[in-house]
Amino acid sequence: NHRDPNTQTFSESSPSPHVPLAFTSMDNFGGFTLIDGTVIPRKYNDVGGSGVTDLPVGKSTIHRFYSIGLTDGNRKYILEYGQTLYDSAEIAKSNILIDSMDSPDEIDNMRFVSYICVSESALNFDNTVEAWIISANNYQTTSGTGETKDHKILVNRDALDQHPMVAIGDGTPEGQLPAVLASKMNWRGRWFPGIYALNDVTTDGPWTMVANQETSEQPSPQDIGVPLYGMPIDTVFNVAENTSIIKVQHDYIFTKKGYFELVSIHVPSWDLNVVSKITIYDINADVAVIINNPILTPDGWTDVALGSFIVDIGSHIAIQFSYYNSSTASEINGGWNSSINAATVPADKAYNVSNVSGTGTFVIDHTDLDDVEHTIELRNVAVGSIINLVESADSTRNLEIRTTTVDQTPAQVYSTYGYDFIGDGSKGPIRDGRVTSVVIHTPIEQPSQYSQLTDYYLSGGANQPDFADVTTKLFYGNQEQADVDDGYGINIRFQEASRSDHWDILAYGGDTSGSGGGGEGSDGIWGLIAGDIEAQTDLIEKFATKEPLINTKLTAFNKDFGVIADTVCEGDDSRLSDSRDPTAHNHDDLYYTESESDTMHGQAMVTMSETAPLNPVDGQEWLDTSTNRSYSWYTTGAGEWVEE
Repeated sequence: NHRDPNTQTFSESSPSPHVPLAFTSMDNFGGFTLIDGTVIPRKYNDVGGSGVTDLPVGKSTIHRFYSIGLTDGNRKYILEYGQTLYDSAEIAKSNILIDSMDSPDEIDNMRFVSYICVSESALNFDNTVEAWIISANNYQTTSGTGETKDHKILVNRDALDQHPMVAIGDGTPEGQLPAVLASKMNWRGRWFPGIYALNDVTTDGPWTMVANQETSEQPSPQDIGVPLYGMPIDTVFNVAENTSIIKVQHDYIFTKKGYFELVSIHVPSWDLNVVSKITIYDINADVAVIINNPILTPDGWTDVALGSFIVDIGSHIAIQFSYYNSSTASEINGGWNSSINAATVPADKAYNVSNVSGTGTFVIDHTDLDDVEHTIELRNVAVGSIINLVESADSTRNLEIRTTTVDQTPAQVYSTYGYDFIGDGSKGPIRDGRVTSVVIHTPIEQPSQYSQLTDYYLSGGANQPDFADVTTKLFYGNQEQADVDDGYGINIRFQEASRSDHWDILAYGGDTSGSGGGGEGSDGIWGLIAGDIEAQTDLIEKFATKEPLINTKLTAFNKDFGVIADTVCEGDDSRLSDSRDPTAHNHDDLYYTESESDTMHGQAMVTMSETAPLNPVDGQEWLDTSTNRSYSWYTTGAGEWVEE
């Protein structure tokens, strides 16, 4: 039965065995092929790239198979190309329940039939490493020649590879029972030498583990030698700085098995104005741990207590530390002449803006029309700054942009910024050759310092640790810098260990982590810093979050940005009524009055007010909110409010 599924027919098992089943292929945009086929394609839908293309050598994907139409005469079959690459069809099969798809709306009216896990190297459907068809209806695996394998036969084998939900019998309770029993975890308490069955759970020291097959091997990793560090803990750093959000990153490609349970961060300075974040990302497992605003030690290492990250040879762990000094945001004000062109050097006391309706370049002279020099301020403009340009003679002509890049050359008397377009005025953008006001809102005023060592991690160099190959990255804002060899203030403590592949980790100590290493612990578990946890939490809540500055020129009270009205009712666009004087609006008498009974509840409604309602009806209630006292209206005589 060793037949290539791309030269054989994909057949229905019933009602007519071995009759080719024609189907139409569909991509994630709802695009259909023009010709029906009977060949299972060894292609996939690269959503973020070149569309439908051949599977790379050795890779696999998961197609989805649908039908539309109620009877044999009008039923149509649709194959939706898989979008995720796996290393084999067997691995693809193991990811069926979590495989994600970017599907078009067309599938909403289709009936799901089956998954098809197929690899680039598939030669037949009998070798489970190469190809699978998993039916959602009869729980059978169908070969390329129309043969079927009942999952009551396959269930024990499938249970061993931890996928009883894929092979769950034949749809009857009897067929499901072996798989259900095999999938149930069994608590065995503290580990002792012996035989452990599939899904047995035990603790071995701080490790809580679950068996992924029958085994007699010890669950916990067995340490080899002493802990090792990514760099010596007595390393002396240089101090570097930039007026932007600093992001430094170390990438570790591990060359030894083991685990690391400590990440350390070094910064030259730290105070309560610093906003920071540590991200630990297991690239292969696609799992991230985020630690927000840890309290750091100035000019020293801060140890971040983790659970445990298990790593194998080839594991890729990226640790990124972002940091910036959030001292009061600054604002640059002045007047400059406008010039709409793409020239790289501006005229004296002028600026060049290359595009007034989209992405462009903004170049500004350091001296304004009042002969005030802004060199230091303009060189501190960071990525993400907001620039407002407003014509002085007509404020309805304006332009708002956000900086995306910063290009500073010390010898120059002007600064250059790339930008994205945000918006313009009610009459359009600024025009060429006009006197304009320029306001630049810089989110970061103080430079952010970071620890740095030039060329510390040269490839093959003496500073590379014994357990991993390290490369690094540096970002100013979102702009990545060129060097990948410098060392930064990030360190890990690694313990080499032998580890059984027969066990998956459930928890380390009191911390929850993902199966097979990595972890998905919450900030409350993973983000604890050595020291007083309660004090740390209080400080973070008190100081980490800051209210943003309110720019009065961008308020909703007047859309002509740059013109500030005396009251909220002034200005043609903010007047509540064109026919009334702004001062005629009265906001004092705000209360509800009810003149009829509430028939739903059988009584007069309660009115809440500081002022008694006008024209009350008999039995109406009133709650005086100024005193929190209740009254009822009685019409006897002249009528009066009586306190309840």
